[in-house]
Amino acid sequence: MVVLPVDRNSESGRIVNVTIQISLADDLLSSMDRVASDRRALIEHAVRDYLCRLEKSARDARDGEIIDRCASRLNAEAEDVLLYTEFP
Repeated sequence: MVVLPVDRNSESGRIVNVTIQISLADDLLSSMDRVASDRRALIEHAVRDYLCRLEKSARDARDGEIIDRCASRLNAEAEDVLLYTEFP
């Protein structure tokens, strides 16, 4: 389970919840009610999960760019290691 950082009240250290109002399609609300008794908790979990996936995707993209930039050097090192490796 991944926990995202949340804004906290600096004096008490408590989590600060903010009330918002959104409109959702009837069929979505019906589906939500079938799987969870607490809409707020379901929406909060879904948003946190979505944000985690976005952050992971961004990290993966950055990692891919680093690997691409270093690919020639990494491949040369791997080839060098293979030259000195004895296989049975």
